[in-house]
Amino acid sequence: MSDLRPTGAPVVIGGQEYNILFTIGAIEAIQESCNKALVETMPAIARVADYKTDSEDVKTFYNVIAAFLTVDTGKEVKTEAIDGLIKPAEMKKIAITLLEAYGFSMPDPDSDDEDPEDEEEENPNQETGL
Repeated sequence: MSDLRPTGAPVVIGGQEYNILFTIGAIEAIQESCNKALVETMPAIARVADYKTDSEDVKTFYNVIAAFLTVDTGKEVKTEAIDGLIKPAEMKKIAITLLEAYGFSMPDPDSDDEDPEDEEEENPNQETGL
């Protein structure tokens, strides 16, 4: 029953604990603030988790965090406010938590679903056996 009410991945930002959960509202806020699809933002988060500090990746990372905090608090959080809120040493841990939350949010592929290419095509003109 807990799957129906997910709590998210806990993360501490600026001394306060938040739960990162990829809800439809959070995804919409991320896509709007980053001006690209969610799937296009995740490689930048992965590079931040790998200690890469390219300015575009860090900017995307801050935009994602600001979007989550805006959704969580209900008050607009600017990207500039995130810059002083997160210490460089905390960036990797937060980025890993984001990636974990993203992974948990994606649906598992159904094992029941068969690939249509694997199915044998049925002959519409069945033989009668005569």
